[in-house]
Amino acid sequence: MKPKFLPGIGALFAALLIVGAIFVPAVSAQPHESMEVITTDEATLSLIDELWGTDITIGEYLEKVHPEFLTDMPDDAKTDVYQRKMTWSATNLQDTNARSTPSVVVHAMISKDYPFIEFGGSAQFYGDDDPSYLYVEAFLRNSADQTVRTAARSVYGPSYVEATNMIAYPETDTYRVYAWGYSLPSNVEDQEWTGWVTYP
Repeated sequence: MKPKFLPGIGALFAALLIVGAIFVPAVSAQPHESMEVITTDEATLSLIDELWGTDITIGEYLEKVHPEFLTDMPDDAKTDVYQRKMTWSATNLQDTNARSTPSVVVHAMISKDYPFIEFGGSAQFYGDDDPSYLYVEAFLRNSADQTVRTAARSVYGPSYVEATNMIAYPETDTYRVYAWGYSLPSNVEDQEWTGWVTYP
């Protein structure tokens, strides 16, 4: 004689299989995930300084400094980043953001809480539809105009992205942050510098 609870367990198991079959494709349909890269190694920081201010595309910059961001990037996005110039300052920022939609607003952040300097950047996209790709990078720069640390993050779909980092016991100096953000497919960008912070 079979126990009476077995048919109920069988029905529950079948229901769980159906629910699983519904949700698995939805998860696998989003292969592109948020990625964050914190840069502290001297070779990469020196490379950033070599490239700083040069006439290169965003794609060339990512290829040399952060190739991991290109790994899962869709082909149409790759085409776009290899056609747009990397923006190093407000002087060569293209006038794509007249605060009309679509637009990106970037904020740079820096604070001192001994023995740390904390810094970062955020990018907020404004438009009728969410961007397919949003990127922000924050560069901690010293008084000699050298890159001390960076933080970068990319997201697929969300309209906000933030990247943060910190450094403990930095050299006695003054520091500021340059943050730059970029979105696709609208090809809008923005940048911001913070004021100087003296350490210690």
